[in-house]
Formats: sequence, structure tokens, C-alpha cells
Amino acid sequence: MLQPLQTKFLNVMKTIFPDFPQLFVEWNMDINHLMSGQDDYQPSQTLKAFFVILDSLVKNYGLKFEEMEQWVDDYIEEIRDFVLPYIQIIGEENSAHSPKSNNREVINALLNQNFAESGSALLFHKLRETISKNEFDIATDIPTARIAERALEATAQVRAENDYLMMKSNVAIEQWKNLTSQAITSMDDLTADIFDIVSILWMQQATHKDQMIHFHTDDALNLRRLQGRKEDLDGYQMSYRKKERDDIMKRLAALTTIWIRIEKENLRFINEDQGDFEEIGQVQFNPLFLVDSVTVAYRGDNPIGIYECSIRPGEMLANFLYGSQRSSGLLALKTLEYHPIKQKYHKRLSRYLSWQWRIRQKSADYLRAYHIGGDKGLLKVMDLDVNPRYGSRIREQFEEILDTLQQDGIIKGWSYKEK
Repeated sequence: MLQPLQTKFLNVMKTIFPDFPQLFVEWNMDINHLMSGQDDYQPSQTLKAFFVILDSLVKNYGLKFEEMEQWVDDYIEEIRDFVLPYIQIIGEENSAHSPKSNNREVINALLNQNFAESGSALLFHKLRETISKNEFDIATDIPTARIAERALEATAQVRAENDYLMMKSNVAIEQWKNLTSQAITSMDDLTADIFDIVSILWMQQATHKDQMIHFHTDDALNLRRLQGRKEDLDGYQMSYRKKERDDIMKRLAALTTIWIRIEKENLRFINEDQGDFEEIGQVQFNPLFLVDSVTVAYRGDNPIGIYECSIRPGEMLANFLYGSQRSSGLLALKTLEYHPIKQKYHKRLSRYLSWQWRIRQKSADYLRAYHIGGDKGLLKVMDLDVNPRYGSRIREQFEEILDTLQQDGIIKGWSYKEK
């Protein structure tokens, strides 16, 4: 009897507080402790408040506790009004120690500038490109992408492995598998944005290579300058719409499934300033990002994505983003604001140009012309359809993209150069 009642209770909780998925984790843990017979266990203040208002409703309106799924929709506002102050009090008590407050300061600072430091290594750029265009081969048992460019040979795979996560229960492991099983369908330009955003925030805050940072879904939405339904005193946007949050949560979950391996016998990290290099031998597959303290958001029994977590780059990626051997450049933050479907070509061209400018910095040949067509041309970079039948339409679209990048301050100007 207790187990079905616990399930009903948690389902009701998800219905009433879909915007506080962390409560599901806390209350599920509380209920398990209470059901295990620990007489001295004290549940959270929020759960106590929830019990109090439910008990009050049952007594005042002659309701049955075990039938809560049938009547709870009629009292959602009353329940939320009673419990929310306790959630906010807990949040205020923890705010001084919350890593999220550090993110707010970083994000607010970033929103006052046009460019941010991001990765510019060849591997970083090619991985981001692979993700944005979803170049993983799904014909293999494990979706795999081969990266071969200049001296770089690497393999990226989409895996639902969880060996590095501290999951002790079979239920948690199964939930993680369900969450990541559809990751391959979420590889797109928005996932590439999350790749950039996590990397930027980590580079802004990391004091050593193994440092975790806190990441919240709203951090990404703020950096993409999407408008929330509420605004905090510091300007940080909150209370986003369900679809906006879902889109980010799915992509963050997808990002955690990517594993990479360098195929070359040795990989050199060159320090351009000092003229020396550090050589790293061939390594096994390791995750692109490591996550911990994961809060998974649910709708009913279905996991939607990662609502918030602690995160850092995996060993391989961290070598490119931290320390004297890191390779970084400036990414126009406007890139993150472009619509991931309607303006995906704007995103791809902006990312590519940022990477190219960092490469050309050494020889100061910024004005060297770019090819438009061909395997290395800008149309190929954007993956823009180049059907010869629609030549004039392609040219018009290409010029519109360049004009937009110019208007948004990503490029100063552009012109054609005769051969």
C-alpha cells in the first residue's frame, strides 16, 4: 500500500511544482528515509509544509488523502501559495554558499560585453562543428563521428555510459539510461551553443583543471538573452516557459553523452609564446564533460533533461581550455542569440570566423580572402544547400547572412574579391 501511495504523492508533487525539479530529489529521499523506520529522521521544511497544507485540505473539504490525484488540480494555487515561501526561505539561506550566485555575476558581466573568451583549438572547433551538424554515423552500434583535419585524427561517440557518475541505485542508473537514450536526436546548433556556454563559464571561473562549476538551465537562457517571465533585482531572468527550459535541458543531457579519443599516437599541445610543447600519449575514450550532483527534471515519469548540475570539461578537453597550454579566442556572444533553426547558418559562420581569426592572428593575415564554394568554402562550412538550379537564391541568402553579421557587429564589412 505504501509504495503506490508514495508514487501517487511524487506524481502529485511534479504536477504542482514542475518549476522546482530539485524538490522531487529532496522529497523522494525524505520519504525513503521516513519509510525505512528512522524515527529520529527530520524531513525538509518544504516537505513538512506540503504535508501541513494537504492535511488541512483533507480536513476542511472532506477529501481523501489516497485520492489526491483526483482532486489536487482544484487546489494547486492554494498549495503553491502555502509551500513556496518555504522554498524561497531555503533558497535565501543557501544563497550565500550557492555556486549559482557566482554564475550570475559572471553572466551579468558577459551580457555587458560583445565577445567572450572561448576555445579555439582545432579539436574544440571540429567537435563543435560535428555536434552542430550532427555528423554522427547512426549505422554503427554506437553513433560515431570521425574527425580528420590536418594533423588531427580523433573519434567522437555518443554513449549512455555512467561509470564516472556516483550512481548507487539501479533505479538511478535506469533513469540515466532513459534520459540519454535519445541524445543523438538532440545534436544540433543549440547543443553546440550549450557546448560554448559551458566552456565559456568554466574558463571564466576555473582556478584549476579539475574544478567543477555549477550550471543551471537559466544560465544558458540568460546568455542567449531570452526573456523570462520574472526578473531578479540584478537583472537575471527567471521563470522561463516550459519549452524554453526543456530545449536547454535536453541539449545539456545530450552533451554529457559525448566521448572522445585522439587517434594519433601522440598529441602535442604547443605553447606559442614559449615555443615549446607538451606531448601526451594516446588515451582511451573519455567524456567530453564530467557531471555530478545532477538534478533531472521530469514530466510525469518521463525524464526531460538536466535541470542543473556540477560540470567540468573532461581530461582531454580541459587541456585545451586551461593553463599555459590552452588555446582560446574570442567568440561573438551574439552567436548564441541567433535562432538555432531559423538562423543556424548565421551561428555556423560566426563560429567558423571566430576560429579562423584566432588562427590568422599569428601571421596577421586577417584580410586574406575566404573561398565561397568547394570543400573548404564558406558554403560548406555552413552546410548550406548549393543546388546549382538555385544559384541566385543561394547567393541572396549568403549575402543576407553576411549583412546580418555586419549589422550585429560580428564582422566590420565584407566584399567580393575577383580571382
